[in-house]
Amino acid sequence: MKILYTSAEVHDAIKALLSSPAIGEQRVILVAYIGKSAEAFLPHPDGLEIVCALQAGRDER
Repeated sequence: MKILYTSAEVHDAIKALLSSPAIGEQRVILVAYIGKSAEAFLPHPDGLEIVCALQAGRDER
């Protein structure tokens, strides 16, 4: 496990993970928050699904 200390390190790690998608590969990113037009900052955004929860909360059962 590698600890990422800066936003630049996190961004570089995300770019590395998304940089070489296979043909037909399903790619999904799960995030708690993402900025407007974030896909513009990600490599190969075509076919990339971003799932984001915009509000904090928990499941009340």
